[in-house]
Amino acid sequence: MKKKRLGFFAKLLILVVVLGILTCLIDYTRVLDNEEPMFAIKSYDRKTKIQKYRGFFYIVERKITISEKESMKDSKDITFKVLLFELNLEARKTSDKKVVKLSYTKEDDCTASKLIYATEDIKVYTYCINDLKITENNKETKYNTFFKDQNITNIIPYSGLGEDKSTEIYIDENNEYAKDGIKLYRCNNKNDKKSLYFTSKDTEIQSDFCTFKDDDFAFTFKIEDTSPEDICKSEDKNNPLPPEIFYEDETNQYTFDCKKQQYIKLSNYYKELTLYDALSTNQVTINDLKNKGLVFNTVSKETKEE
Repeated sequence: MKKKRLGFFAKLLILVVVLGILTCLIDYTRVLDNEEPMFAIKSYDRKTKIQKYRGFFYIVERKITISEKESMKDSKDITFKVLLFELNLEARKTSDKKVVKLSYTKEDDCTASKLIYATEDIKVYTYCINDLKITENNKETKYNTFFKDQNITNIIPYSGLGEDKSTEIYIDENNEYAKDGIKLYRCNNKNDKKSLYFTSKDTEIQSDFCTFKDDDFAFTFKIEDTSPEDICKSEDKNNPLPPEIFYEDETNQYTFDCKKQQYIKLSNYYKELTLYDALSTNQVTINDLKNKGLVFNTVSKETKEE
């Protein structure tokens, strides 16, 4: 009976050792590929910013730079210890992340945020800062290019878990315009859960900061023109079709060459408006329409009266 028990415990011990070796090898390979260990229990010390992964006979440690949810390649001082031995991680894939610097001028008396980037998935604002500039490897880049390449949705876990919490992301203490550093806030309430805000490190966020904003239509709308190609072609060359006034202000009338307003819609990812409704409710301006490529005529009222 004792021999059977000893045999059972011996087999169990061998099984544990084999599992330990297999999980250790798998997780070691994952760390080399900048992936989190799979077969380990994770813990995090907020004071030291050390995150530990405890597995069979091994411990992985890393120094958090931004958030405990960040990728392994963004962390520092990664170690892999098996019992009393530390494994070599020199073969670990190095990050090809570009050197990114953010500079800005601080706005002391601020009351509103400014939308600088938007898609169906995310809206990015600046708050209490002006002239935000992004440089990658000492070369200035545009917002659209940067946020698309960096996949801005991946930055969301780096921000705080609640609307009153934040995490510093890029801090460039040597840049005279960014000595205060940059904070990234994410609003997590139901109305504004897709919004991210860049602001200075010492900016105090008000209690109503994460309120619903409907100010991005002019930034994101697209023009849909479904009018037939020959809509403005008259059968009688000597009698052209009359122009259509689609909007007017105090100084000008804005017209199409013929009646086509009904074929034009303005829309973004959450609503659609007629041309008149968008203009009359001040959600877009004539200049917005012109910048988006809408072709129309501008007729001065003074000239018309003369």
